[in-house]
Amino acid sequence: MKLKPILGADFVALKLIVGRLSEGRVLWLLAAVMVLGTTSVRAAFNSIDVNFYASGFGGSTATGAAVVGSSSDTWNGIDGAVNSSGGPLALVDVASNSTPITLSYVSDGAVVSANSNIQPNASLMSDYLFANTNDNITVTLQNLAPNTAYNLYVYLSSNDASDSSRAAMVMANAVSAPATGDPQTSFIAGENYVLLTPTSDALGTINITVSPTDANSDGEVDLNGLQLTAVPVPPPTNLTIKIVSTNVSLTFPSISNETYDIQSTTNLVSVPWSTIASNLPGTGAIITNIDVGAAVVRQKFYRVGVQQ
Repeated sequence: MKLKPILGADFVALKLIVGRLSEGRVLWLLAAVMVLGTTSVRAAFNSIDVNFYASGFGGSTATGAAVVGSSSDTWNGIDGAVNSSGGPLALVDVASNSTPITLSYVSDGAVVSANSNIQPNASLMSDYLFANTNDNITVTLQNLAPNTAYNLYVYLSSNDASDSSRAAMVMANAVSAPATGDPQTSFIAGENYVLLTPTSDALGTINITVSPTDANSDGEVDLNGLQLTAVPVPPPTNLTIKIVSTNVSLTFPSISNETYDIQSTTNLVSVPWSTIASNLPGTGAIITNIDVGAAVVRQKFYRVGVQQ
């Protein structure tokens, strides 16, 4: 039997297993490991972009991409000149969809840098929240998925800074990273932004603090905005198939706190994939699932994916 190529899927592993049935027929089993598009919490989570601006100085809601994103992204613009602290404020995602996620913040206000902008995405990097006299800026994100890792891009550079004069340490829950706060003509990690991967707590909260470091000579820290994205979870690296009597046994390694689906089809070209097992909880150990009666068919194809 000649198998046709599989199109339209991001396969990371492919295994062909041949088992011979008692009647002499050959059962062809194709195990395909891939990322499935499912309706889990993270499947519904699009990136969230937030910028802080100063309307009294001509600032406005940001547009376009930063380190991540695209020109069509919707930003949540927060006027820190009108309210130096506020929240909880409801956030929308980059596609303008409402989300349950809220943001609260505390600062000393917002301004536009006195010097002309030299940085990418001027609509984001020209304005910023600030905290003076060695104080901190705090931001709290709530109603995220509990105990879930996120990529967090934090932008914290003023065009008025130089030589680490506004150097800051950014902490998000238990992870932290420093930045000089100096303006750059491109986005440079550790200079005008940092990338952290914090894990939300059991209530779905991430607490962010921007505080001055010892190198900070101005006693001021700044915060232009942030981007929050989902952390892609790798699919299982292999799927093992065994014929047990008239059943098919499927086993694959799992990751704790992840959720898996198994799909099958009898024809890769003309028969759609159907889900035979869903919402299988990952434990960090091997998951075994039995497809009852599947070994009596002449051919069957399987794929397993982690919900995103």
